[in-house]
Amino acid sequence: MLRHLMYKIKSTGPITVAEYMKEVLTNPAKGYYVYRDMLGEKGDFITSPEISQIFGELLGIWFISEWMATGKSTAFQLVELGPGRGTLVGDILRVFTQLGSVLKNCDISVHLVEVSQKLSEIQALTLTKEKVPLERNAGSPVYMKGVT
Repeated sequence: MLRHLMYKIKSTGPITVAEYMKEVLTNPAKGYYVYRDMLGEKGDFITSPEISQIFGELLGIWFISEWMATGKSTAFQLVELGPGRGTLVGDILRVFTQLGSVLKNCDISVHLVEVSQKLSEIQALTLTKEKVPLERNAGSPVYMKGVT
C-alpha cells in the first residue's frame, strides 16, 4: 500500500485525506475493508451489536414506534451504512418478525451499503436463506439481492 500511495503521489501530486482514506480502506488489492473480517475476537475491533442483541432490538422497537407516529406508510426502507456482519440489521429484523402483525400491511426493504465483498458474503449468510447474484450493471451499485 505504501508503494502504491507513493507512486500515486509522484504521478499525480498531493492527495486529499479523503483520497488517502479511500485508498487504504477500499483499494481492491490491499484495502483494509476489502478481503477480511476485521470484527470480533480475531479482528481489530468489536461493535455493540456483536456484544449484545439488546441494542438492535431497541432500535427495532424505536423504528416501529416512529413509523407508527408518522402515519404508518405502506413502504419502509431500512438502510445501514457499513453493516459489518449484518448483526444489527438481524436484531432489528427479529423485532420486526415478532411484531409482524403491526407491520403486516407494510412493504419493508433492507439496503446494506457495503464496500467489502467478504463482509457482503457474511451478511448474506447471516440474513438470507438464499442469495441471488445480479448482473453487474455499470449504472447500478447493487451487486447482490437477498431473499428472506
